[in-house]
Amino acid sequence: MNSADVTGWAVKLLVFGLQAALLYAGVRLYKLSGGFVLNPFQPGWSKLEQTYASTTPMTGMDAGSARIGLTSYSGTLYLGFDAQELVMQKMFFGKTLLRIPYARISCTTPPRRETVLGISIQLDGVFVVDGVEIGLKADTARELLARLPTQPGAPPQPELAPL
Repeated sequence: MNSADVTGWAVKLLVFGLQAALLYAGVRLYKLSGGFVLNPFQPGWSKLEQTYASTTPMTGMDAGSARIGLTSYSGTLYLGFDAQELVMQKMFFGKTLLRIPYARISCTTPPRRETVLGISIQLDGVFVVDGVEIGLKADTARELLARLPTQPGAPPQPELAPL
């Protein structure tokens, strides 16, 4: 066996290792993100609107992002926190204001950091309101978690360290 053969094997081993690492990272990210969920009948904004639509305005709302059902509202929502309610409003295509009482919101997945191949990834928080999943960015999710009431018999909300 000469040096060319050894070099060839080393290159093949390196390429195989990179492929294995990329496959691992892809599967890990897929699992962390909740897998592939495609349900065209998953409830969203319209279901929340039926129950929580309001005409009471709120000042001091900030632009934000959320995933409600299957629809992603990336930078196209106004989000605010009232004394007893999460307040959301679309920026475009409808000005309905939603006022969702904190008591109706439950956290299914708190925001967290995961590490994949040495790279730290921030995962969103996921909440459920009347069967509608709401995914919020980590900062907004932490603020909402701090406002949610603790329910008797329910496990305590996880403490999240600030980043």
